[in-house]
Amino acid sequence: MKIAYTADLHQPITPLWQIEQLVKNVSDFKPEIVILGGDIGESLQDFEKCLRLFRKSLNCPLLVIPGNHDLWVRRFNDSKKLWFEELPQITKDVGCIWLEGNSFVQDGVGITGTIGWYDYSAVDSGINHSELHFAQEKFNFNSDALLIDWEWSDPEFAMRVSTPFLGELNKLENNSAVTKILVATHFPILDEQIHRDAEKPGWSFSNAYAGNLTLGREVVKYKKLGHVISGHTHIEKKGVIERINLNPVSYQVLGADYQKPAMIGIAF
Repeated sequence: MKIAYTADLHQPITPLWQIEQLVKNVSDFKPEIVILGGDIGESLQDFEKCLRLFRKSLNCPLLVIPGNHDLWVRRFNDSKKLWFEELPQITKDVGCIWLEGNSFVQDGVGITGTIGWYDYSAVDSGINHSELHFAQEKFNFNSDALLIDWEWSDPEFAMRVSTPFLGELNKLENNSAVTKILVATHFPILDEQIHRDAEKPGWSFSNAYAGNLTLGREVVKYKKLGHVISGHTHIEKKGVIERINLNPVSYQVLGADYQKPAMIGIAF
């Protein structure tokens, strides 16, 4: 089985012609499954336009999870409605599969995914503050503070998405037809996926908004887990985590950036 993962397309910041070239590259890889891992469009219309480009050229299942940019408040949208209604409905209307809170099984491979919203657990070691302090300081580091308009705190929303995601992971673990599990997220969930740079002012603190290591610590306990793939940071990471009495887990972070779309190809 061949699976392609892409994320951080940020259409229209990344122009359509570049995304069309990426779609061609994905098509040339001949995947059985494609995962779109969030930050797909900078508006609801751009999100749909991007999905349609992939759907037009690829006949395989297209699995979709959202990113934080997909949930930013726009002129006629609000984040809560985007999360619960508009993004899942457009995904379905285009003929793709909304993976958030769901799972997919094909040829013995189980796939589940989540946005993996941050809960401040990815902050660099040695930085210890209250949840309130991280929330108050977010305005200085992350545009989500201005453009996400729901009532939940970051840890509250992180828990809201983690619970159904772990439920799907449990289903896959207990499914006798599944021999290997791939987890796809938008925000990184493993410490090895987080980029650390103490020499850049503010970077160590801003990592509080870069991932959810609380979730990752639960994910790596699953026996059938084989791969964790994430996006968001635009900084490529790749490696293997060795586990005691369990198979190793491969992890990657996609190195895509604005106007630099990219993909990860995995062959089982």
